[in-house]
Amino acid sequence: MTEYRIFSKSVCDRENCIYETYGIEAYESGEVIRAVGDISTDKTAVSELVRLFNKEELSILHLDIAIEDFLYELKV
Repeated sequence: MTEYRIFSKSVCDRENCIYETYGIEAYESGEVIRAVGDISTDKTAVSELVRLFNKEELSILHLDIAIEDFLYELKV
């Protein structure tokens, strides 16, 4: 079974301002098998997404489309 976890990274923008961005790592047997970074600067939203992925036991095969759907909903 895949377990999803949130991770953070400090990023610099064009004005050299550092900000924190959040991504999702997928683990199987304690090993990272996939990581998608810089999803959002909203830690709460990404944490909720991780919670949902784990609750629904999201297949790794659907990770990219699920993240795309999340990002689309943020823009609507």
